[in-house]
Amino acid sequence: QVAVTAASERLTMAVRAVELLDERVAAAAAVVAAGEVHRDLLDRFVADAAPRLASELVTGAPCPVCGATEHPAPAMAMSGATVDAADLDVAGRAVSDAAGAVERIDAALQLLQSSLGDDADLTIEQIRQRLAEAEAARLEAETAQQECVSLEVQIEASSAEREELSGRDTELDRLLVRLGAEHEAAATDLARARGDLGALAERFDTEGAALTAEFDRRAVQLDQLELATTAWSTAITEAERADGALRNATEQFTDALGASGFIDRAVAEAAAIDAAERVELTARVASFDGRRLTVDLRLPELEALDLPEECPDLSELRADAAGKRDAAALLASDLARLEQNLERAVEELGAARSLTADATDAFDRADQLTALARTCDGQGPRRISLETWVLAGELDRVVLAASVHLQRMTSGRYRLERTDAGNHGNSQAGLDLRVFDAHTGIGRRPASLSGGEQFQASLALALGLADVVSHGGSASGRTFEALFVDEGFGSLDPESLAQAVDALHQIRDSGRTVGVITHVEAMKEDLPLGIRVERLGNGNGSTLRCHPEI
Repeated sequence: QVAVTAASERLTMAVRAVELLDERVAAAAAVVAAGEVHRDLLDRFVADAAPRLASELVTGAPCPVCGATEHPAPAMAMSGATVDAADLDVAGRAVSDAAGAVERIDAALQLLQSSLGDDADLTIEQIRQRLAEAEAARLEAETAQQECVSLEVQIEASSAEREELSGRDTELDRLLVRLGAEHEAAATDLARARGDLGALAERFDTEGAALTAEFDRRAVQLDQLELATTAWSTAITEAERADGALRNATEQFTDALGASGFIDRAVAEAAAIDAAERVELTARVASFDGRRLTVDLRLPELEALDLPEECPDLSELRADAAGKRDAAALLASDLARLEQNLERAVEELGAARSLTADATDAFDRADQLTALARTCDGQGPRRISLETWVLAGELDRVVLAASVHLQRMTSGRYRLERTDAGNHGNSQAGLDLRVFDAHTGIGRRPASLSGGEQFQASLALALGLADVVSHGGSASGRTFEALFVDEGFGSLDPESLAQAVDALHQIRDSGRTVGVITHVEAMKEDLPLGIRVERLGNGNGSTLRCHPEI
């Protein structure tokens, strides 16, 4: 029971972890959306800075920016609603709130992973399998315990029955002794009764034989008398009927004789055919008529059969018919067996369809979970794992922020984009970058940019990352106002180097502090010097010179 409870709790925690992952994805999307709103308000706030200063200018009063007392072309406010610091604060708090929700979800996920321990790497299906195994073990233990209790009850009942049977055995012994005595007495009475019965049987046989003979003789006489009476009655009846028949026959004979033309009876009797011969002839005529009628009825049927001229061998036909009857019997047996198999197959098919119908929902759910697991493991159609997908969401925020800086540096020509292709070098699917060129309208690989353009893109990514981190995201929400660039300038051509210096000036003009570590003399000439490091002539150390005026 403890194992089942523990497995159930771990399954609940694993399901909650999956739900938290979904919530974190939604929260991360909310952070990105809030960041976009904040950046849009920030851009509009910066764009409205000059019109706000212009609205405060007074004719003849010095400008707080340039100090001039004349204001020939003050900046005009752009169309649309203006953005003030309060709007920026509200947007910033929205970003912080969204980032806080992500941090709370991360903390809850870490707590669940800590509680799950080694099981944190298990899938929900594996945890369910462990739960099923623990449940099966619990049921098996309960069954064994119930069997033990049942056996104990049976043992107690057997003991009681044994004691009862022991008592009954003693009673049966006493009963056996008593029945033995009664049996001996009954045997004595039986022998005496058999002797009496033998004497009675002999007497019955002697007297019964005489009585039986007398009875049989009287019965025979009675039967003879009944037969004689019946014969007398029958004879009287037959005589009366014969007398009537004789009178009728005499009348018919007289009429027939008169109609026949014979002179008298003697002449008619001389011409008459013998009765036996007449009967035989009549029978032969009747038989012939019957056979002829049968032949007339069968003749059309036989003519339609197209029978051969010679009579076939009936013995061969009978043997063939017998063989076909045997074959028909075998076929009938096979047909009966096949029908039984068909009925059994239909029943099993119905049972299988019932099982399949009951398991359809489970199969669909399993397919969905399998597809989800494969997608999270990077085996989906896009070959992007869950971890990569989450990182891609964070990279989208960085790319969106970096594109704002890159468009400013390149006068709107280039914009960074994330692509799911991941077909170049060792880049992972879902984390590859492309550069959209507004002049050509197509995307390009970053490696196709010039040295200066690549430097601008790198700076834009660094600034975008700083913006995302400062707005909260998945980090601490701290603001980064300083940026240090270490080398990377020595391989640039003069034009690219000039573009890089312009980009650094733009970053500085936006309000950030930029530190550059370089050995390129042109960079030293174009940028104010803050700290200079010179190697000593003997090679034993360096000299550090600071310029605090910057």
